[in-house]
Order: sequence, then structure tokens, then C-alpha cells
Amino acid sequence: MKGHQLILKKEKSQKIFPGFNFGGDWTHSELLIGRNFQICKTFLRDSKKDHMRPVIIKKSISAELADAIIRRAISSALELKKYVVIAIVDESGQLKAFHRMDRAALISIEVAQVKAYSAVANAWGLATHEIFEQSQKNPATKVGIPLLPKYTVLGGGIPIRMDENIIGGIGISGGSIEEDISIAKSALKITK
Repeated sequence: MKGHQLILKKEKSQKIFPGFNFGGDWTHSELLIGRNFQICKTFLRDSKKDHMRPVIIKKSISAELADAIIRRAISSALELKKYVVIAIVDESGQLKAFHRMDRAALISIEVAQVKAYSAVANAWGLATHEIFEQSQKNPATKVGIPLLPKYTVLGGGIPIRMDENIIGGIGISGGSIEEDISIAKSALKITK
């Protein structure tokens, strides 16, 4: 059976995974488990013993919402006569959408991405301009935060929230700190 799929009917699966509810209508369903059968069996047994959930569901920003936020940020930047870079990351800090306006500074490409990443990576769920104040409360974070790569306390990075979940982050770079914050906040009004 090495390398082959096993097809387990309800009766066999209940012997192997006692008391574990896989859901679904088992009279017409089958459970397919590949060559990682033993790992799966051990993981489910141990997770049940420790009351650990074997899977979590995370909410993430959609490409459609990210694009709408970028359009709103461009509009806000033009009202201020600023040329900025806008970066949107998902809840894991991975780039989801990006836009560099004509005439935006080259350095702003990286800064906007770092601001967006920092907005979702910090443990407090704070905007980047709020991280500095929070970090000063503890000597370890006061010294450690400036040493982290891809991390900034420059204003213009804000977590994107939906139903109290952080689903992504926005980073704006190209104006003053105050202008970057203003553009980011204006862009995120679309999520309210």
C-alpha cells in the first residue's frame, strides 16, 4: 500500500479516528487519505487529546477590496497634490496589491511595503505611528524593534479590519508622515 491512497468507509474511519466527527453524509461519502496516513492519524489523535483544533480559518483581504482601497488612496493623494506609493498586504503580511503613482519617489516603493507589513506584523494591532509609543513601555521592545528587518514605526501603515479581524494592512509612502497617515485613513473609509 506504500504510496497508494487508502479509501476508508465510515466504519473503518470510526475505528481509526474514534469519536472524531469529519462531518458530511457518510452514507455517500468516503475519506481519502494519502501516504501521510500515519501522520494524519497521530495528529488528529494528539490534537483531540490536547483539545487543539487541527485547522483554523483566517479571514483575508480580497483582491477586489485591495484594488478599491488603492483607487481611494490615489484619489486622496491627488487631492493633496502628492505622488505616493500604496502597498496592500494580506493578514500574513504578503503583498496583495501595489501601485506607484507617476513621480513617486523610488525609496517609497520599499517604505510603503514595510509600513503595510508592520501594520499587520505587530503584536498590538496598531498603526505604525502608534507602535513607537507602545514600544517605549518595555525596555526589550524599545531596544529590539529598531533591530527587526522589514519593520518600521514611521506613520502611514494601518491594519485593515473587517468584523474586528485584521484582514490586511495598507502602507502609504511619498508624503510627510502626517500626509501618509491621512491618505491611508481616507482610503480605509471604504471598509466602514
